Amino acid sequence: MKNVISFAIILGSLSFALGCATTVKRNDYASLFAIPEKSFKEHSSSLASTNKMGPAGIITLDDALEAALERYPGLAASRHQIKARKGAAWQAGRLPNPTLSGEIEEFGGSGDYSGSDLMVSRIGISQEIPLGGQIGRRVQVAQIEADIASLQYDARTLALRTEVRKRFLRVYMLQEQLKLEKESLRLARALGETVDGRVVSGEASPLDKTKVMVKLASSEFGVERVRRELDAAKYVLASSWGQDAPGFSSVRADFQTLIELPGKTNLLKLLENNPAYGILKKKVAQSSASHELARAEGWMEIEIGGGVQHFRETDDHAYFLELSIPIPIFNRNRGRIEETRHLYHESVKDHETGLIALKTNLLETAQKLRAAQEAFLTMQNTVIPAAQKAFAAVRKAYEAGEQGYLELLEAERTLLDTRRERLVLFSELQELMVEVDALTAEALRKDPINNKESKYGS
Repeated sequence: MKNVISFAIILGSLSFALGCATTVKRNDYASLFAIPEKSFKEHSSSLASTNKMGPAGIITLDDALEAALERYPGLAASRHQIKARKGAAWQAGRLPNPTLSGEIEEFGGSGDYSGSDLMVSRIGISQEIPLGGQIGRRVQVAQIEADIASLQYDARTLALRTEVRKRFLRVYMLQEQLKLEKESLRLARALGETVDGRVVSGEASPLDKTKVMVKLASSEFGVERVRRELDAAKYVLASSWGQDAPGFSSVRADFQTLIELPGKTNLLKLLENNPAYGILKKKVAQSSASHELARAEGWMEIEIGGGVQHFRETDDHAYFLELSIPIPIFNRNRGRIEETRHLYHESVKDHETGLIALKTNLLETAQKLRAAQEAFLTMQNTVIPAAQKAFAAVRKAYEAGEQGYLELLEAERTLLDTRRERLVLFSELQELMVEVDALTAEALRKDPINNKESKYGS
């Protein structure tokens, strides 16, 4: 019985030692990828404090982008996904754990085997060995998944930058529209003073004064309407970095009105910068690697082992070797191989479809941008100066009594309409620039908005 007890102690000690070793390795590995976790209370406190923070005063696009990229929780989630995929890639390269086995036989029976004099005991260790390059294929699949997670992070970053730029642009354009509406109100008041003078001198009808009062009320309403829209747009922009209310007063920017677009071939080549383009390519590589892994898993997995055997009757010992080879009769992984083969072909077609959509979107947006640039320049350099000149001439003629109030009102309305139209064209132009930057991933490296004072006037 001593040998039985000793053998049990040996088995227990080995199991404990292997368990401790495994635990140490697991803890060491976890420290490589670990992200410090906060308690729920600390996390809630952090969120509350973050919600109160944000850019203040007059902010630029860089301020808005920095705040959004730092505080947007979706990006933090993507970073955790990247770490998770890297952990999976590391794990995929590990061999299965070896198996420690022990066996006691020929004891506790009847006759000569009633005791433990003829007992035979053995202890050994075995290792499963995957064949066909399975481990390498698993690592390849896992690594591609990590690359896709990284590209998805880039795509989310680009999408967030694009959305912040659009929201920033919305605030800026409403600021400019508010200036325009205030200018309209100022003109209405100036016209009112002019009409009042002419009514008093008997050169104009009192009805003209009534018309001016209506126009003045309309202009005041326009100012208040745009001011409310601007306040709402500020709230939307502030939500990009998690603030419940905007802490900034206004935005400042200088916009490009012209960008040099390359030819079709070079323009389409810029699509390679887009993370969506990279994801399409990686998914094809992923499905191809999955197919190769399925083929590798069709190979057998052998198991080899060995150890020492003790014969109590003679107090001798001997070594033994074991080899286990599965017989591939019922499962050769053919179903999985066929599945991954068709999934690969599907991914190839998805890649082609996605690439066509990206190219079409880029070419269409670029064409719209060219047209928008031409329309804005025509408005800026031809229509606006003509409208300003016409209004000045009519106003001078009205003051001289050569034109009626209706002609003056029409000239003013024409000037304000052209300014509003220019503002609309400018907004469309900037949105198209943002879209082109997003499609070519230019937003990751440059912005058509910088920190200078705005040169754009209403």
